[in-house]
Amino acid sequence: MMLFSNLKNTFSLREISSISGISLSSYYYNETTRHVKRINAETEKAIISAASERATYGYRRIWAFLRNSGLTVNRKTVRRVLRSNNLSLPASKHRGRTQKRNLFHPTGPDQLWETDITYIPTGRGTISCA
Repeated sequence: MMLFSNLKNTFSLREISSISGISLSSYYYNETTRHVKRINAETEKAIISAASERATYGYRRIWAFLRNSGLTVNRKTVRRVLRSNNLSLPASKHRGRTQKRNLFHPTGPDQLWETDITYIPTGRGTISCA
């Protein structure tokens, strides 16, 4: 924007913006900051204390804990407070998921077919297939 202030006395703003490739809306844009605090200090302190006491809890469990203790607060508010205070947990990775296997169709001759059945119930008891 220093370019605009230096050349504003010589050229019009429209000419400067067309030559520089900077739009006029960017020149006139004023970023506004919100000064409205939607959550009171007591609620924020309760969220932080609950999260620090229960380090393994995520925002959903902290929200449920606060709700069960009588404090009405939004889940998104809990998440925002935890994130702003670096108390949020990393997203969990799903481990141990098996891939879908085709157990009933062999791909060639003389191959062993696999099944998930190890015991077959009968009238006299169970038969082991292993």
